[in-house]
Amino acid sequence: MKMRAIASASVLTLAASSAVAQTQTVALRGDLTPIKLVGGEIVALRTIIDLNNAHAVETISFLKRNPRGPAEAIPFEINGDYQPSLTMRSGADCAVSGTRVFRDGHILRIVYASRKGEWADKHTVRFVVFELTENVEGAPGTPAQYFKERRAYGSKGAYCDVNRAIETEASPDGREAGK
Repeated sequence: MKMRAIASASVLTLAASSAVAQTQTVALRGDLTPIKLVGGEIVALRTIIDLNNAHAVETISFLKRNPRGPAEAIPFEINGDYQPSLTMRSGADCAVSGTRVFRDGHILRIVYASRKGEWADKHTVRFVVFELTENVEGAPGTPAQYFKERRAYGSKGAYCDVNRAIETEASPDGREAGK
């Protein structure tokens, strides 16, 4: 009887730990969205540039609050440089670039999707997966935290709206869908 109780407790512990480690989509609401992580809290900042037409420009950036001074930006490592934000373009027809934020335990990933072409065109979509990374070595010229590009791949299908491509083909763990 004691052995059965230990086995049951082990199964429950395993089930609970796998439930905790499941990937969650982080819904970015409004302008500032706090995201709790094991190492503390960061904030996603969404901004918009209204161009007085159907093609607004939206940006997403991340920061770590600093009670003693300015917030620390958490940039994206893109082509060997650190960019403070990602830009998303959308219009009345379709979005030509967009993002999703995923949290898996202590890992935070961003999937950025973009495509070539005009607003109403259908093209394959390029996905870039970024992962929040710590500069634990204290390497000079590298931020304390940044989003490192982990993987890039293309969609199998053609899409007008990249948000549909993200929902259909993007994987929050950075693998191509179906692999």
